[in-house]
Amino acid sequence: MKSPFKAIRERLLLTQEEFGRGIGVSRVSVWSYECRGRVPRYEIMKAIIGLAASRGLDVTIDDFYSGAEGNKLPTETVDNLVYKSQ
Repeated sequence: MKSPFKAIRERLLLTQEEFGRGIGVSRVSVWSYECRGRVPRYEIMKAIIGLAASRGLDVTIDDFYSGAEGNKLPTETVDNLVYKSQ
C-alpha cells in the first residue's frame, strides 16, 4: 500500500524536491516519510496541510494515518497531533 505522504504529494502533482521545498524539508526527508516510514514532526504535518490547502486540496490529520497497518502513524503521535491542534 502507498504511503499516505506519497499519496498526498502525488495528488498535489509535485516531485519529492518540490514537495520538500514547499514544506521546508529536504528531498531525502520526503523520501524517508514515503519509503522508510519515518514520521515527520507536528510542524511538518501542519506545513503539509497548509501546502495542500494552498493548492485546493483538503487534507486532514486523518489522511496521515489512513493507510495499511504499516503506513499508520503510531497512536501516541496521533494523540499528540490531536491534542496540539485543539
